[in-house]
Amino acid sequence: IPIFLKLLLVTDGTYPVDGDTQVTTALTDYFVTLLNGEDVLNHKLKAAVSEIDGITNITYLYQGLSDPATVETNLTIAPSELATLDAGDVTIV
Repeated sequence: IPIFLKLLLVTDGTYPVDGDTQVTTALTDYFVTLLNGEDVLNHKLKAAVSEIDGITNITYLYQGLSDPATVETNLTIAPSELATLDAGDVTIV
């Protein structure tokens, strides 16, 4: 089941030139670890990107089953479904 993400990041001067790519990669890497029926947990998404240099705050991290993502709560995934994330479904503002 495709998931869409929208993030507002506050960064400083140490945020890498390819920081947005690193954020997207960290998020897609998290989704690769999910199993069928495993919920998408907002705090784990935030943890995945918090390791990237220069991010001083994650103002919001919305997720959803459609674009644009609009909820900041965990997404419940049915036991027969697998949450997936395509890099093109990540919006960083």
